[in-house]
Amino acid sequence: MGYTLIAHICDIHFGARIGRVFPEDVIRWWQMMVEDWRSLKQPVEVALICGDITMNGDDQQLDYAKNAIEALGVDVCLLPGECDIPYGKQKWIDRFGTPDRFFQYGGLNIVAIDMLHLAPEREWTMSSEQFHQLSKFINEHPSEPLILMLQPLLKRHEGMFRPPWDPDAAEALLERLKHANVLCILCSGMHTNSEHIIDGISIIGTGALCGFYPTGVLPEGCILTRPGYRLILVEDSAVRTFFREITSHVQVAIISVGGSHTLGPRPLVNVLDVFGDCAVYVQAYAREADIVSVEMGLGGSPWIPMRKVWDGLWSEWEGTLSAHEIGWGQQLLIARARTSNGYEAFDAIPFWMRSLPSQRATSIHEISVFELLSRPR
Repeated sequence: MGYTLIAHICDIHFGARIGRVFPEDVIRWWQMMVEDWRSLKQPVEVALICGDITMNGDDQQLDYAKNAIEALGVDVCLLPGECDIPYGKQKWIDRFGTPDRFFQYGGLNIVAIDMLHLAPEREWTMSSEQFHQLSKFINEHPSEPLILMLQPLLKRHEGMFRPPWDPDAAEALLERLKHANVLCILCSGMHTNSEHIIDGISIIGTGALCGFYPTGVLPEGCILTRPGYRLILVEDSAVRTFFREITSHVQVAIISVGGSHTLGPRPLVNVLDVFGDCAVYVQAYAREADIVSVEMGLGGSPWIPMRKVWDGLWSEWEGTLSAHEIGWGQQLLIARARTSNGYEAFDAIPFWMRSLPSQRATSIHEISVFELLSRPR
């Protein structure tokens, strides 16, 4: 099948007025994303876009979104969010067509299913017709690689699917996908990044191009997140993904520690509990240079070189956090990337070093907000 580069874009919010964000900011971030594509060493071939694409779903916002998306010049697949269809789906359908899509691209099957049903009441589920169409498509292409795009994040916690999912629809969907060659399920991450496994299927949530995390704390009531989109590289039925922060020329991100995902986009972090030695997984990117090294360290400790395990449009690095070298209590894990033209980028994750035994190397303690206030040394 070779290489296919896909962009997954979520929660654009054309027309937004959120906190310190105004409609012009969203337009600028969209334009920066398009410009970022032009700097990539490989062209984006398909754009998979999840709502909320607009903020209020009015005619002006939908018309602007339609023109902006058509100007991308690539194959596009779209799913609406709740903000896009406050008056029903007809305005959406008039501009973008029916949301459900089943198509093939370069040996890759791509399916998008609109699970937002408005009658008799608003809920996220699958109709019998949608389930039949999905089953028919899988039966016609039983062994070909499949990427499925859904709008709501599919997540199961303590055996229960989190709202807004209809649990029966979620179970039926997963049962049907057991017999398909599913590479991943892409979801809007509700403005956050996430990666987890359900029944052997990789579920990837993507943060927002214009995102915020509600806090309820006035005057703004939310924390704004760094704008970005996800690159998905499909190579011979293998998938690699990278959340690209469009305002960063050099970027480094601690993705997981001991198998626990660190959330994002920053400043959102999963604060972790660490119980023993664990692997640290980091990604790095430079727009106009090469990443020559990535190191990790604790606040005030010497830098430890990480090992490059993959190099392509971005690079991926691994290292080991050694528990016997860390004191108990709250600590700070820092990653540093250096480029061939002398620039640096940093990322940091607070964690608690625990003395209690555990079957897992790490677990998520809480969601928090964290930014470095000075350059680590």
